[in-house]
Amino acid sequence: MKLLFVCTGNTCRSPMAAALASHIFASDIVVESAGIDAFEGESASPPAIAVMERRGIDLSGHCAKRLTMEMVGDADMIVTMTTAQQALVWRLGPEFADKVYLLSEIAVLEDMAANISDPWGGGMDRYEECAALLEKCLRSMAPNFEEACEEDLEEG
Repeated sequence: MKLLFVCTGNTCRSPMAAALASHIFASDIVVESAGIDAFEGESASPPAIAVMERRGIDLSGHCAKRLTMEMVGDADMIVTMTTAQQALVWRLGPEFADKVYLLSEIAVLEDMAANISDPWGGGMDRYEECAALLEKCLRSMAPNFEEACEEDLEEG
């Protein structure tokens, strides 16, 4: 299974989500990230690298990628951080709408805001809050997600 996380610049939220998902989910899940408005090759923001380092995850080698239709087509599941990003991916590839999800829709959490706020330009506290929320979302969906992956493997 190929999982694609999408945000705006691919320097904060989506690389942190992808790194966390790779750490949390089963090893047979391929995890990538991209940005709708990313500058190719840009590194992850220093605060994003720092908050991931606190979790034992190395994000220092990250290089931003701009979202392409090929990525959308290749992914089994696309997870966006905001409703605006979700709508944009739907407009880019309406034929792929059934595999585009908002992270807050698939996380098994109560009282969660629809959008994951962008920490870019904020202090370490904003990055830590964002990373903690991403981790909480991913951990909440891990059991169901891994069960679905096992079913896919059995069918395939």
